Amino acid sequence: MTLRTLFLLLSTAFLLVSCSDDGSNKDAEALLSEARTLSTSDNRADQERAVFLFDSLHKAYPTEVSLRKEAIYLSRQLRLKMSEADSADFADRYATDSALLVRMDPLFVRSKHPTLPDDETVMRYRGYEPQDARGELFLDILLRHDASLQIVVGTTGDRPVRFTSVKVEVPETGAYEVSDTIPISDKGRNYLFSSGGQTRLRLTLSLAGSERIASFIALKAPEKKSLTLSLMRDGKEVQKFALTPSQTETVTETYRFYATYVELKNLEERMQRHALYRSHLRTDR
Repeated sequence: MTLRTLFLLLSTAFLLVSCSDDGSNKDAEALLSEARTLSTSDNRADQERAVFLFDSLHKAYPTEVSLRKEAIYLSRQLRLKMSEADSADFADRYATDSALLVRMDPLFVRSKHPTLPDDETVMRYRGYEPQDARGELFLDILLRHDASLQIVVGTTGDRPVRFTSVKVEVPETGAYEVSDTIPISDKGRNYLFSSGGQTRLRLTLSLAGSERIASFIALKAPEKKSLTLSLMRDGKEVQKFALTPSQTETVTETYRFYATYVELKNLEERMQRHALYRSHLRTDR
């Protein structure tokens, strides 16, 4: 190889590297340009697309040093903008949910629960008294001291029917929701006991089962549909009741309070995470 040839090769390589560092790669420049344009949009989908393009440029063009640096900077700025917008939205929703809970709080009463320590209480919908008469459906819904939702379903009689799950249904449409199955056990959440000369059976749904049944009732109640609750055993209906307006209202309002409280706690966590994320974006430069 002659010195002239070697010089030409080195010069060509130098020019290629220089062009690359100067951002002369047309594809990379076009990608960055598109990402810049999208990043100025107020549309969230456009912003997310811009972040994707910024990240893609960083990975796809490892030799485009200057363009990659700009993409990293613009991506960080856009992520910060998006996080601030999310936090503002979370704050608005937090204020709305907080105000709703304040308005709903007088609808509930707090009382001591016989199976809980003296300093722990439960919340029940004010004015509602679950039926405990022979042959009637016993339906109780409450918010425990840890804010978890709990539904208790039962029957009373000389020989109450035994059941292991419940189903709520809209007869007009056939839509329904079924709780979890809980076997009968003297020490479990599905148990028999005697009181006042009558035998009672109580099924305490799990949190997930309570959420499914309560949310279904709350969803269908505004449609002014008649709802039925069936006692189930081995997948078969053993007894059916029509839910009364009082029962439907109580479940609906209790679930509404519970769901709002859960969303409020979730918003608190998300706001804290976004605050940490923004702090990281501002300092990691």
